[in-house]
Amino acid sequence: MRQTTVGWFLPQDRFPADNYPRPQHYPPAHEQRVPQIFSNGFIFLAGESADVVRSFDMGEGALYPVRLWHPDRKTLMPGAFFYLSQGNKKDAFLQERSDKEGIDAMSQGRWLVRIVRDRPPLLFFSESALHGPDIWWDKSIYIHFFISDRLKRALDQRRLSRDWLLVRCPVVLD
Repeated sequence: MRQTTVGWFLPQDRFPADNYPRPQHYPPAHEQRVPQIFSNGFIFLAGESADVVRSFDMGEGALYPVRLWHPDRKTLMPGAFFYLSQGNKKDAFLQERSDKEGIDAMSQGRWLVRIVRDRPPLLFFSESALHGPDIWWDKSIYIHFFISDRLKRALDQRRLSRDWLLVRCPVVLD
């Protein structure tokens, strides 16, 4: 699990065919709708978001089907679900131009971004973020991955982006 949340690509045989999210990490479908993206250590996409993502450049990435069960371990969750495994890396984060109050220094030159819904940090990226796959991890950001503006607009068109908790990240042209 830890490898997938820091941007390591893993083949399908490293993911369990069934998953039973812990109740505190997953809203039960009988109580509220299932989000388009969520995590309990693995990153899951609902079928609708997976359809959009797979139509873009995933680079070194894949979506693997998973049977998702309610916490009672007896009731199958309705709908299609997929693990997201992607190891695309870019080196585009411009820490010196970004919001200092929204990032914390970690070890080895990496940063932890504090995402707060009412005031997300302003993160700047270099032009290299515009090239390559539409979904990636930045080499210096811990835990969070990024998507291209094209992918974000496609999620918006299908009214799926709300659950993604996206933060606008301006690109600084050289």
